[in-house]
Amino acid sequence: MALETVAVKTATDAATQTVRAVDSALKKFWSVLDAAAEKKPPSETMTQKGIQSMQGQAG
Repeated sequence: MALETVAVKTATDAATQTVRAVDSALKKFWSVLDAAAEKKPPSETMTQKGIQSMQGQAG
């Protein structure tokens, strides 16, 4: 292979790996945001006493 071909292949491979890494990071980021948006507030799944207990307010 010519030196130019090797340089182009190396640059192309690096760019492809970067795009894949960014794509993967964005997918993880959106997954976390989706999960947070879909999560029910504690008031829908827990009693008031349970919430206070978790907050250290129950006596």
